[in-house]
Amino acid sequence: MKILITDIGDRVQLIKYLKNSCIVIGTDYVDNMSPATAFVNKFYSISKINNINYIDFLLDICKRESIKFRFMKRNFILYVIIDKNLLMLV
Repeated sequence: MKILITDIGDRVQLIKYLKNSCIVIGTDYVDNMSPATAFVNKFYSISKINNINYIDFLLDICKRESIKFRFMKRNFILYVIIDKNLLMLV
């Protein structure tokens, strides 16, 4: 299974744990030097969440990588989106 984690920042331990059973794709904003980029299987540098095309960027990555499950963090709230129906669970 492939998982997309956005705003990876310093989530090194989470990424290491998930890599035991998943392929982890990470994103963070362009000018960020995230420590976790060294631990994901693949990294994408994208715009900040306030960019009008942010969701389109994420959906494009998900299509390109065939990702079915994503973790997205914003303001310390974890959003889990299930790809089939794009349902948000808060």
